[in-house]
Amino acid sequence: MPVDISVARGLEDLDGVSEILREYLTWDIDQLREISGVDLDAEAYVSNTFKEIASYFPPRGRLLLARDVHRLIGIGFLKPIGNNTCEIKRMYVLPDQRGKGLGRTLLARLIDEAKDIGYGKILLDSACYMEAAHSLYRSMGFTDVEYYPEGETDEALKEFLVYMEMRI
Repeated sequence: MPVDISVARGLEDLDGVSEILREYLTWDIDQLREISGVDLDAEAYVSNTFKEIASYFPPRGRLLLARDVHRLIGIGFLKPIGNNTCEIKRMYVLPDQRGKGLGRTLLARLIDEAKDIGYGKILLDSACYMEAAHSLYRSMGFTDVEYYPEGETDEALKEFLVYMEMRI
């Protein structure tokens, strides 16, 4: 089945985003809670994302939507965190769609979008148990870095995350 990846331009393009975002954040926060003991609220993270959704829209941000003919199957967020720096957030592919290269395609598109916007550096963080994601990021040119304070990481979770950057 063909997959279409588009850039969300506004609120009218967000059909299905809250459901897939909620699925991802609930899974991720449950995992983080288990290893860290930090009590986190997935619904608060979903709500916060939508409160700041404009930062993911052009001209300085991007929200990529991957759809097959039936539904939204993947997302990837890019937001500015400085004049020359952006951050990739909440990149997620539905479990039944993994292994088909969609994650790599979304990441490559996010990198291209960051270049087109004019950023010089991309940052991201990822939970320590997301080894497949880390492997993908490294294969695309990201390198490990120390914690960066510009991101939205909860201070109590710093030790459970991997931080990466790519200079573009």
